[in-house]
Amino acid sequence: MERSKIANINVYRGKLNGQPVNAYLYPSTAVDPKLHAIRGAKYAYGFNLDGKEGPASFEDPETHETGVDNEFGRAMGCMPNFRGTLANPPLEYAWAWAWKREGRSAWLITITGDDLSKDGDVTVSIDRAVERLRYNADGTPRPDMTYRIDPSPKADNVFAGKIKDGLVTLREPGSRNFSILYNPEFVPEFRMTKVQMRLRILPDRSLEAMIGGYQRWDDLYISFASGGKNNEDGNSGDLVGIYYLLKKYADADPDPATGLKLSISATWNLQGVPAFVAEPETASKALAH
Repeated sequence: MERSKIANINVYRGKLNGQPVNAYLYPSTAVDPKLHAIRGAKYAYGFNLDGKEGPASFEDPETHETGVDNEFGRAMGCMPNFRGTLANPPLEYAWAWAWKREGRSAWLITITGDDLSKDGDVTVSIDRAVERLRYNADGTPRPDMTYRIDPSPKADNVFAGKIKDGLVTLREPGSRNFSILYNPEFVPEFRMTKVQMRLRILPDRSLEAMIGGYQRWDDLYISFASGGKNNEDGNSGDLVGIYYLLKKYADADPDPATGLKLSISATWNLQGVPAFVAEPETASKALAH
């Protein structure tokens, strides 16, 4: 009973008109705990989204592009549960993958061109599958499965790209947006503006990709806060603190009335396995990742 009482005090630590309210639903009514963000770091994965360079900009450790914008990484990078590597993802996202993979449709990345073994123009399509993701006993995606493309317009993204020395990039980086339905319990819709990306098909036919752009930071906050106290205690850490960090480091899309920036630069790593892609009514027609 005492434990439950203490838990409720934590949840209802917001104050609105003198009354306690759920701090996860109304984080601006709670006191900012002033969590620390990354300071003085040189490297972060990503892209120069705004074409500018400044003393606080990052350098991508793979491409060595400078002026990299990744304020989401800056805001979250001091919290242990959000720190990790490409091989060993942070606890928050390892947990999210383990918890949500059964309830989400597969994403399909298809690269088409005249000859993918040569330099030239390609088309990159990112679609949502009709089928749920199929995975192995250890939780990794199962290769060489067949998925049908979801015909919904909210699940279709097509980018003009180019391939050079096996690396696929966009022909007009930053000119297109990305939007795809995800998981109603986590992120209902994954949406990103001014998208840039790089993709590489590895010798074992797996795929590595980096996708960067600007995301609504309230979308990102909801993805953590939707888990409520269980997520705060077990994975994400102080949810109110995360709200204030995202708000502070947002760097795009200022609201015309208030000046509050509504979006934050972010980069995501995607890892794919080979799969067969089919239109909903047809047999499999292309090898994709």
